[in-house]
Order: sequence, then structure tokens, then C-alpha cells
Amino acid sequence: WKKNNSRINKYIKVYSKNKHVQTCLLRAKSRRYLYYIHRVFYKYNLPPELAHLPILESCFDSKADSGHARGLWQFTKATATDYGLKVSWMSDERLHWRKSTHSAARYLEKLGKRFNYNWEIALAGYNGGPNYVDKLMKKQGTKNFWKLKLRQETSEYVPKFLAMLHVARKKYPELYFQGAPKKWASSS
Repeated sequence: WKKNNSRINKYIKVYSKNKHVQTCLLRAKSRRYLYYIHRVFYKYNLPPELAHLPILESCFDSKADSGHARGLWQFTKATATDYGLKVSWMSDERLHWRKSTHSAARYLEKLGKRFNYNWEIALAGYNGGPNYVDKLMKKQGTKNFWKLKLRQETSEYVPKFLAMLHVARKKYPELYFQGAPKKWASSS
């Protein structure tokens, strides 16, 4: 993970001043989300940092609704159904955080493979769609996230995520490492 550049530092300043990261981590702790997510992601051999993606997606609000995406992982209807969640007028499994966590793990695992485990690019694909990111990488001739020219939301997504991780680790370590297997907590 790239740790230091001006795009990340800009958001480190923002998240260090406000209480967003702490609020999200406290919600995760009260619901024991991270404990469960860490175990699922461990089974999928995903980087432990990815368990914190809901800080950025939904602030660990399992009922979050952005209008086009829902749940802890903010799945669109299409992505949710592609990864085994039922979405209908009667029920929406995107709001079932345990089921959607397994779907998120499968999706992130697939993105990791697709982008040769370049997690910055994989996360851009999570946000903007893997086909969109693939197309721009080919068009621009680079696989370096930091050199890609992406639409603003996707361009800011990875720096925001890395900034949130930094703030969580430095300012709230007792909340950041909650539920992480000991092996992960010592290596993160």
C-alpha cells in the first residue's frame, strides 16, 4: 500500500480533524462487525486492511442507502446479484451484513485476481467498476493507480481509504485492531 503522497495527506488532515473514523469504528465495535469481517476475509486470504472498507462505504451502517447502492458494502443491485445476493421488492440481502460480507469477500477476491493483486487498482475497480478501470488502464497505458486519470469519485476513493486507515491506526489503534486475528494485528 502506498503510504505517503499529497493525495493521501490531504485526506489524512481532513479525517484527523473530524471524528468520522472514530464514529465508524465505534459503530463497528458495538455491532462486532470487524470481528466477523476479519474472519471471513482471512478465509479468502484478503489483506486485513480491506476489512475496514465499510468505513468509507457506509460508516459500518448495514442499512446505508445511497440511492443506487445499499448496505454495509454499498452494492449496486447488479453487483449484489452477481455475487449471490437476492434483491427484490420483498427482500434485499444487501442489507444483511453477514451475507453481504461473504459477497464482498468473493468480489474483492475476484478483483484482486483480475488486477494482479494491485489493491489500489482493485479498489478503484470496486468503486468505479472493473470494466471502467480496465478500459482506462488500456487507453492510458498504465497500471499505476497514481498515474491514472479517473473520474473524481474513483480518483479520490483510494486516497480516502488509505487516509482513513492511517488515521484509524494512529489515532484509534484499540478500535482499529479489534477482532483482527493476532497474526494480522501484528502485521498490519
